[in-house]
Amino acid sequence: LKHRQEQLARIEANLIANREAQQQADPALRELRERLLAGRGRLASLQTLQEAALGRHESESDTWLRARGLAEAPRLAEQLEVEPGWEAAVETALAGWLDAVCLPSLDPLAHAAVELPQGRLTLLETFPDEFGDAAPPEGLAARVRAPWPLAALLGVDTAATLTEALARRAELRDGEALVTPDGVLCGRRWLRLAREGSDGVLAREREIRRLAAALDADAVALERQTAHLEQLHAQQRECERERRDLQQTVNQDHRDHARLQGECNTVQARWEQARARRATLTEELAELHDQCEQDREQVQLARLRLEETLLALESLKIEHTALSGDQERLRARIQQCRARADTARQAAARQAAAIETLRVRVSAAGQAMERLDAQRQQLQARRARLIEERAGDDNATRAAIENELEGWLETRLTVEAELREARHALEAQDAALEAGEQSRARRERQVETQRQRIEEQRLALGEARVRQQNLREQLHELAAEPEAVLPTLPEAAAEGDWLARLEQMERRIQRLGPINLAAIEEFAQLSERKQYLDAQNADLLEALTTLENAIRKIDRETRARFQDTFERVNAGLGELFPRLFGGGQAHLELTGEDVLDAGVAIMAKPPGKRVGSISLLSGGEKALAAVALVFAIFQLNPAPFCLLDEVDAPLDEANVGRFGALVRDMSMRVQFVFITHNKATMEIAEYLAGVTMQESGVSRLVAVDVAAAARLAVAG
Repeated sequence: LKHRQEQLARIEANLIANREAQQQADPALRELRERLLAGRGRLASLQTLQEAALGRHESESDTWLRARGLAEAPRLAEQLEVEPGWEAAVETALAGWLDAVCLPSLDPLAHAAVELPQGRLTLLETFPDEFGDAAPPEGLAARVRAPWPLAALLGVDTAATLTEALARRAELRDGEALVTPDGVLCGRRWLRLAREGSDGVLAREREIRRLAAALDADAVALERQTAHLEQLHAQQRECERERRDLQQTVNQDHRDHARLQGECNTVQARWEQARARRATLTEELAELHDQCEQDREQVQLARLRLEETLLALESLKIEHTALSGDQERLRARIQQCRARADTARQAAARQAAAIETLRVRVSAAGQAMERLDAQRQQLQARRARLIEERAGDDNATRAAIENELEGWLETRLTVEAELREARHALEAQDAALEAGEQSRARRERQVETQRQRIEEQRLALGEARVRQQNLREQLHELAAEPEAVLPTLPEAAAEGDWLARLEQMERRIQRLGPINLAAIEEFAQLSERKQYLDAQNADLLEALTTLENAIRKIDRETRARFQDTFERVNAGLGELFPRLFGGGQAHLELTGEDVLDAGVAIMAKPPGKRVGSISLLSGGEKALAAVALVFAIFQLNPAPFCLLDEVDAPLDEANVGRFGALVRDMSMRVQFVFITHNKATMEIAEYLAGVTMQESGVSRLVAVDVAAAARLAVAG
């Protein structure tokens, strides 16, 4: 643990050293970037001036050169290297030749050059052999280096000062001249000077070359410094990662140490408890030994008592066996008595039931006889009436009626026979009753049996009547009568067969379960309901398909429009962020893969800082980044005016200046109305409106036209 803490301290020291190195490298890097930006701006302005001086922007001549593919041909000033201090002299000597277009040969363009409609054009052939011998050492051409000799153009001598030139003027011939380093050209009888406000073309060309070389060196130094800073950042990240891992390891070691310390304390406490428990158990063991001695004595006494108890128990078992035999015999005799009593009771009951049954049968037979007599009389009367009414009917009808009458007569004879038999049986039973009075106890069971049979017969009779009624109702529902149905039955029809078929049919019906008599109507209603629901389901599926297609189309359009808007806002942010921060860069990032669900994060890199989330910036930097994002969004679909409420409040003076410059540039397209307390921001306004409170609770609006106020101040 101590070793890891030393490693952690060493990593912390490395992190501090790395941060100090970054802090030292940041100003140098910032200075390099600022110098590079300033140099590039300076170089761009110089190049623009140089191109204008060399005639690259003269419309007529430039158009003529472009038409012949010579727009990028070198100019004479770009090919010269002048000895320092003699730039003005060379420019004076080559006053009309510095913008000359250098060509390998003039022959192809000599005749076309005269066709130039307007403007000025100088063509110079650069073939080395056409320029004569080398320039003399005291001549101006010796102070100029070019890819080819320039003695023909620089055929003048040099003088160190104007006094020397004036003194040597008498030695000159016509056509000869002397030139001084400050650009004074002196002939035998003339003197020419050229004084311009800015640097000459050659001096500017030398400055461009020097500045380009310096910018290249600065760019290399910037790349090297940036790489060094990135290396420092990488080392810092690596150190932070090692510190984090080592810190986690140290924390884990602390936790393990605390856990082991706790376990050690727990074991120590358990050992103390075990030692105390051992002493307690020793005392309990001694007490148990004493208790065991006492228990042995009590066991000896208990054994003696047990032997005495066993002897007494054997004698009790013998007595119990004898009493059990007597008890069984008594129980058997009780059961026999009860059985005899039950037998006698049942026989009496059966006898009484038989008597009652016979009496009922006799009474029923008498009533049946009376009914049959009445029916016979009715049938005889009906027969006579039918004979009178249907005297002319066919023989078949008459035979059916006679057969019916014969059937009723046979039924009557049968009933009379049964009545006679019943009377004989009644007489026999009366005789038996006199004998049964003496053994009434034996007949009670017979009476009970007969009662059960009577109950069964009554139930059977009730069932038969119910069945007969049901059959009549069924026949009535079928619009049929029993008399018409009976002749249609087959000759071999038997009640048993029909009952078997009926039972089979009932079993089949039972297997079918409960029958819904309204099933047909419900089926029709449910079928209609199903058709309606199927139609609705089809409509819903069609609507769902249309809706899904619309959703997919909306998703595609939304993704496309969002991607386009995102890219445009990102481009606007990347353009506006450096203007507000004086450098740096910023861009938008999606936090997910699906553009419809993903969030948008702003990644910013102010000058001199690492790329990170906007949440890591300071308050003023957050405000500037937010302004850049809002203006980037505002540029997509600008409104007629934009209201800014104290946007510059968290900004310092430099940021306020850049913010004001951006607002001034954008005010060419959009009218800005902003609320501010910053004087620097007020300076960019064209119209000021202030709210004053001269009295408590009373506000007054004071408006100032800045342009009019400026004109008034100038006039005053």
